[in-house]
Amino acid sequence: MTTTTTNIADQLILHKDLVEHQQKLIIQLEKKVDALRDLSNSYKEQRDSYKNLFESVRDQYNNYAKRVTKGLDDLLDTRIFKI
Repeated sequence: MTTTTTNIADQLILHKDLVEHQQKLIIQLEKKVDALRDLSNSYKEQRDSYKNLFESVRDQYNNYAKRVTKGLDDLLDTRIFKI
């Protein structure tokens, strides 16, 4: 082999090693992207769960407030008629 051929062969080997390393990095990045996507989906599900819980508590409070208001109105109506 001549020096030029040896240099080209060495460069090809280095290039092959570099490509393999880049492929490994791409696989690692894809795994991290998948993990972040899963985390994002989990966050969205948790956010939706809290939103539903908040709406349920708000509805319960509104129903309670309506019952109290109606009870007070009924009490006032009853007292007015007794006077």
